[in-house]
Amino acid sequence: MVLGEGLQEGGANEATANAVVAFVLVNTTNSVDMQVLADGDTIDVSGQPPVTLRVQTEPAIVGSVAFYVDGNEVRIENHSLYAIAGNNLSTGLYNPWTLPAGSHIVKATPYSLSGGGGTPGTSLTQTFLIQ
Repeated sequence: MVLGEGLQEGGANEATANAVVAFVLVNTTNSVDMQVLADGDTIDVSGQPPVTLRVQTEPAIVGSVAFYVDGNEVRIENHSLYAIAGNNLSTGLYNPWTLPAGSHIVKATPYSLSGGGGTPGTSLTQTFLIQ
């Protein structure tokens, strides 16, 4: 495969500043977006289908996204759509994400290369209350 100037195997352009711009709550049974989340939102999981978080990035394709919960790295996702629990590439469905009830700080950082390599972009950090 021939890559354009500055384009890396991970899919991101080194010359373009990468940024995570939103967290999105997703229904994992059908991969449908439920809500774009704001800092301080409450995620009520009682009576809901299994859910996960994915991020929106600018540009849409980056090398990878590292996810952190309460300061601990929980996943580096190399495939868009970048989800905190990953997804099944053969079915296209997201893997469910479970987190204990309470307040949690979630951070996502984009990178220009796969595996959290290359140049880090602009992170997004938000606090969510899980009920």
